[in-house]
Amino acid sequence: MANNFRVKTKTKSLRCEICHQTDQFDVDTEICLRCQSLVISNLVPQTNNHFQDWMVNLGATQRETLFPIREIFTVLRQGLRLYWQRFFLFFSLTATVLIPLGFLTEDFTHYQLGITDSFYRLAIVYGVPFVITSLTIGAINLAIFESSQNQQTSFLSVYSKLFSRGFRFFFTSIVGQVYQLIGVWFCFLGVLYTFPSGAFASETAIVEQKYGMEAFRASHRMGMRAPIFLLFLGLFNLGVPRLGSDFIASLFINNVKQYGISLDDLAYLTLICLQVFIFPLFLIIKMLTYLRLRPQESEPTQSTVNSRR
Repeated sequence: MANNFRVKTKTKSLRCEICHQTDQFDVDTEICLRCQSLVISNLVPQTNNHFQDWMVNLGATQRETLFPIREIFTVLRQGLRLYWQRFFLFFSLTATVLIPLGFLTEDFTHYQLGITDSFYRLAIVYGVPFVITSLTIGAINLAIFESSQNQQTSFLSVYSKLFSRGFRFFFTSIVGQVYQLIGVWFCFLGVLYTFPSGAFASETAIVEQKYGMEAFRASHRMGMRAPIFLLFLGLFNLGVPRLGSDFIASLFINNVKQYGISLDDLAYLTLICLQVFIFPLFLIIKMLTYLRLRPQESEPTQSTVNSRR
């Protein structure tokens, strides 16, 4: 009886035979990105539960890697609006730190402070600003978060709440900045990985009050969902002030030559001013991006539980 059946034509599947969905199904390869990790994990011996869990989580994470472009434009629009609404607060938090640190140069430490040892001069010129800037980033992030939640905040209240977090927050913020700079210092590939991976360390410590490795793991998960956007955001924060300062200095150098100001000095002063205005905008956009990514953190876990049921 079975010999009477004959296949005349065979058509390609248009949907997955497991989840019966088409959004993650490739018609040509007949592979469903949603279910392939489940298929592979079920082929693994049941004793290897850790590998099975890893495969299931991998399939759940791959679907949410990209940060949608429409979300980027939403974040930019909201960031500009928040920056304008609380401009004086963000400006004061930034200016009180960046302007004094801008004059902490090697010449200043050598001739004004009388420090002749080159090692100590470099430690003061680069180490002190790095630590203070890391703490300032935390203060600005806290002000941004409270402002985005329509909470009342001020210059003094921000620093009061910040110092109440204690050593764990300071450690997380500083190490997060170091981790971002690793890629910048050593290789371009590191920029693509370590910069976005550590980009949200301060935000995680501020919003979720997670510190140390817990904060770095959360920062890595969210940062690697929008690595290219975060990289361009970092280039904007570094590149625009430097390029803009040289351009503005070249326009006004003829007007200030009579006061004995050189082109390099004018460009440096302009650089500090531009950083005061652009740096908080950079942090606002980064914080709002973090807040957009944060609700998705619970989705892979939930989808994993449902799929395993």
